[in-house]
Amino acid sequence: KVDESKNLWVAQLDNSLRIFKFNDGKKQKSSEISIHVTDDRILTKSRFHLNSQNNNLTFAAIIPNNGIYVFANSKWHSFNQSNGITDLDFISVHTFGSAVYFSNTSGFYKIENGKISPDLTYHYFSRKHLVLAMNTVRNNSQNTLWILTENQIGYIERNKFVPVVDNLNHKYNQREKYFSLIPNYFNSIVWGSAIEINT
Repeated sequence: KVDESKNLWVAQLDNSLRIFKFNDGKKQKSSEISIHVTDDRILTKSRFHLNSQNNNLTFAAIIPNNGIYVFANSKWHSFNQSNGITDLDFISVHTFGSAVYFSNTSGFYKIENGKISPDLTYHYFSRKHLVLAMNTVRNNSQNTLWILTENQIGYIERNKFVPVVDNLNHKYNQREKYFSLIPNYFNSIVWGSAIEINT
């Protein structure tokens, strides 16, 4: 990931989760947290997302059957079954400013200032939805969080979900576990999974 100051941020995952910052091809700084993974195949199923604004990095990684790891405000935080996450079947993760949003098969959550929220599903949606993917769109100097659920595509505005596309009837299953959403792509919305792409 290249930030607004043309720094290159790189994440590496093995027995530790490392973040490196490069500028002009030279490593400037790094940070890491140790993790315990008993099956290396889990690492290939992990998902990452990061953003950097005003040289402040927010990074998140979801590791199936393990936990979620967040680097924000120059500090690491980890969340698993011992401190607030009962469902380790993760679906998506997205950093938005200094916050991290993630979903699993039980709900939709936000991590900010080292704390995890209660399930936000019914805060944003009128009925139970699985959040499959998220993305950020920047318009008029403002960032908007877009969300793909099993049934809808929309965005968060004034703390509410505003649907743009309805009646998708896109059922989540393990085979299609990796979803993507690209709003405002040449005036259209592109979304899909490992086996299909839609506009």
